[in-house]
Amino acid sequence: NQKRDKVKVQFKQLIQEKEFAEPVDDFVQLEQKLNAVLDDNARNLIQNFWHGQALRKIPASALERLKKFWPHLIEAILQSDQPQVALLRLMPLVESVLRRTVYLVMLMESRGALQRLVKMSTVSPWICEELAHYPVLLDEFLSMDFGLPQRKDLEDSLRQQLLRIEIDQVEDQMRVLRLFKKSNVLTVAASDVLAESPLMKVSDALTDIAEVSVQATLRLAYEAVAARHGYPLGNDGQRCSLDRKGFAVIAYGKLGGIELGYGSDLDLVFIHALEEQGETDGRKGISGAEFAIRVAQKFMSLMTTQTLDGRVYEIDTRLRPSGEAGMLVTSLKAYEQYQQKNAWLWEHQALVRARSIAGDQSLCQQFEQIRCQILTQVRDENVVREEVLKMRQKMKDHLGSSSEQKKHGIFHLKQDSGGIVDIEFMAQYVVLAWSGTNTDLAHFSDNVRILEDAAKAGCLSSEDATALIHAYLRERTESHRLALANQSMQVNAADWRDTREIVCKLWQRLIDPTAQALESE
Repeated sequence: NQKRDKVKVQFKQLIQEKEFAEPVDDFVQLEQKLNAVLDDNARNLIQNFWHGQALRKIPASALERLKKFWPHLIEAILQSDQPQVALLRLMPLVESVLRRTVYLVMLMESRGALQRLVKMSTVSPWICEELAHYPVLLDEFLSMDFGLPQRKDLEDSLRQQLLRIEIDQVEDQMRVLRLFKKSNVLTVAASDVLAESPLMKVSDALTDIAEVSVQATLRLAYEAVAARHGYPLGNDGQRCSLDRKGFAVIAYGKLGGIELGYGSDLDLVFIHALEEQGETDGRKGISGAEFAIRVAQKFMSLMTTQTLDGRVYEIDTRLRPSGEAGMLVTSLKAYEQYQQKNAWLWEHQALVRARSIAGDQSLCQQFEQIRCQILTQVRDENVVREEVLKMRQKMKDHLGSSSEQKKHGIFHLKQDSGGIVDIEFMAQYVVLAWSGTNTDLAHFSDNVRILEDAAKAGCLSSEDATALIHAYLRERTESHRLALANQSMQVNAADWRDTREIVCKLWQRLIDPTAQALESE
């Protein structure tokens, strides 16, 4: 017992939790100040929390910690611009950590972290919900420096975490992938809110997180299928390997356009360069075609299976050749033939925003060559204009604001006239109509650089291109803010009139001279 007592003393000095040193104002005064800024519903919420079942079930030590933490929380909330909003959004988080009150101790020890948490809660209910659902993310939050994550750091971090896991420990792999994505997106959101990082850099970081996740997941899926069935033959007759997969992932949409937002799903297409009839070299051999399908299925499972930690990403594969009726994985040759002979013009529109992001480097390069060949075909401008207009009208009819909503001054930031999709369609029109004679227009997949290249090529005036880019960035910045605030894309039309007029006038001039003026909507 004497020896144990000595160990206890050393343990206490070295490790035991430090109490928050700085005293807070008188607790009664704090509660009075808080009550003064709350409405009846918020006061009832606090009353029910302190007298509810949840607190009766937690250990006495946890309750003691909560009582110590509470005045620090109130003090931080009272310093906020929106104390009631902060309180209501943070209460679910407090409830979620009642059995892991070490987080409360950590917040008491770091006044700055608690203040940042309160500030983030007033800007983004989405961040609060993520932390409440996955309290383990608080570990990252408490230690983050609010700089945007760098690509190499992301790659190193995920690789090191996955190296510790055996190939057959699928649940552990899923957990690592999910928490990697969630913790890093949280870091980006915190940087967005607290450091006011620029939109383009935020989108770059969100895109990097998705790409690193896709690359690691593809490697896991390929390795798992190869461990069971052996490696397939490439269509060049050479045996494949982990570094020479004969398989690639193509990103479309926001990921392809390097314009990912919070909560964006991933539009992906899988292609392969395997000998479809050739056998793998494992004990349970299968054909190359079957191997490719199993890799894609395993990839989808790792990414989209709902676990206690959620999903990594929602994935949409409907942009593959022949859509949902087509094969999940397409050979490069079949993909090329489809794009040349069977694809609709709207599929070539989608190809404008496509780029290879994971897999066999040689295959990725071949895809990029095919993309360039397809996009730089000489097309009749009138046909392109007509098809683009048809597709745009379909989207407005299905996704835009109703006549009634427009009457009440509502503008859908993405889908209505003068919104984000109008600018995206103009960039796609520029590529499809003019890259036959200006091949540089097909180089990039993001809208900003496409518009910049259109100005360099003389297809758009620099004034028009700059006006479109500014409008686009303003609208996308607001769409990010709305996503963080868990709000819809429907905004007050009057606030966006000037921006919309710029976009609508350019739409009339570039694509549809008969389009309604904004005033006549």
